[in-house]
Amino acid sequence: MTDSRLRCALVYRLEGINKPPTSTATFGIDDDDVGVRALEMGTVSSAITDAVILAKFDYAKDYELSGGSASTTELYGGRDKGFAEAVQQVILGDPPTMPSLAGGGEANLGACKVVNSEAHKVVYGANGDGLCFAVIAGSQYTSRIAILMLIELEETFTKKFGVMPSTAAPNSMSNSASSIMKTICKKYDDPANVDKTKELLGKVEEVKGTMADNIAMILENTDKVEDLAEKSTVLTDQATEFQKKSKQLKKNMWWKDMKMTLLVGLVVCLLLLVILWPILSKVGSSDKDDS
Repeated sequence: MTDSRLRCALVYRLEGINKPPTSTATFGIDDDDVGVRALEMGTVSSAITDAVILAKFDYAKDYELSGGSASTTELYGGRDKGFAEAVQQVILGDPPTMPSLAGGGEANLGACKVVNSEAHKVVYGANGDGLCFAVIAGSQYTSRIAILMLIELEETFTKKFGVMPSTAAPNSMSNSASSIMKTICKKYDDPANVDKTKELLGKVEEVKGTMADNIAMILENTDKVEDLAEKSTVLTDQATEFQKKSKQLKKNMWWKDMKMTLLVGLVVCLLLLVILWPILSKVGSSDKDDS
């Protein structure tokens, strides 16, 4: 069944590892030793002869003694082998890269490896003390998250048990390590809970969406501002024209009023002259007669 569920966590001790002289180290694969891989920091391990299971935790409880048919669980050895033995074969077939082999030194994981089957995947990596940490998950489970889980498991496991794994008997630490393995498996069961990259990308997309909306709004507002500026210019021109016409109209009205006033004055003068002329003429005639 193809899914994205976390299945099992395992811890192995790699046997047959010797620290090689770094001055004569070479990179690449020795054709005479199957499974020998070039190590980081310019060192190469000797052949890994065995991977001893120290602790295992079946988080999904559906592999040990209950494997499916060989066609669906080929990676894990089919119905007759448990998941621990199947992963052991994977590790021996393609040993993990280790950062250093100085026991007791820094126990950080080297480059992790991913092996896929039709329905599942195994992700595993080893530290400088020869401990190999592995996880089985559904084929759709994010490998990057599985590697983050292994890093945390390695750090927690080595911090709690120190040098004990170097001499521990096979499968003797499952009970003592079950609590930390269960806690870590539960934490990483849902990749969304720990996938900070996905969360960050989601925030980036959200910010991009917000910025796009803001840019669109700015452009829209810019168009509106330009439209308002154009309308303002038109109104200013219209106001200037109106002011000119108002002055001209005022001037015209003033001349019109002045003409009307002069005309009325002239009419009044004429009326007075018509009215007063006969009277003045009679008065003038009477004065002549008296004299």
